[in-house]
Amino acid sequence: MIPENYSYIGLLLGIAGSLHYLILTLRGHVQPSRVTWLLWGLFPLIVYVTRVVNGVGVPALNTLAASVLPLLVVTASIRVKRSRWNTSPYDYLLALLATVGIVLSLYTGTALYAMLLAILADFFATVPTYYKSYFYPKSENVTVYIMGALGAGISLMAVQAFVPVAVLFLIYLVFSNATICLLLYAGSRRLVPTQNKAV
Repeated sequence: MIPENYSYIGLLLGIAGSLHYLILTLRGHVQPSRVTWLLWGLFPLIVYVTRVVNGVGVPALNTLAASVLPLLVVTASIRVKRSRWNTSPYDYLLALLATVGIVLSLYTGTALYAMLLAILADFFATVPTYYKSYFYPKSENVTVYIMGALGAGISLMAVQAFVPVAVLFLIYLVFSNATICLLLYAGSRRLVPTQNKAV
């Protein structure tokens, strides 16, 4: 366990990773899945509106901030031709499942169930990026996911009391970002041609 203030370092790492990805998108060096990044931006925005309606006030601004960079990534991928990624009907189905999951999480009366539904929703939203990370690794950049895993890991270690609702999503974020990193590595290895043996 590390001091609670270290969670801000984790947050800053996540923001820095997303900002780096946004710059790469503007330069046409990556082709983000618009389904994934759009939902990564909309989910915090939905939570922000819900918290404001319930009178949370200023503390809800961190949730709003979490939605800005993903939405900017989507906007950049639309405007920059080299950053466009084709969206399949399968992606739209996953987006629908993710949206249903996040809406249900807002209406459940139990915090733990809400967190589990939010994790499930995020998983469905991320599936297109899992897929393209392995089959099209050159369309991605590993830095944002390394920083995402490190940031979530630091925030997880800064949790002072083991409360499932407080740690489950952070554990999921570490696992999800690490999975993308592994898929990118495996996908890039798959693309390397095997050397012909001398006869």
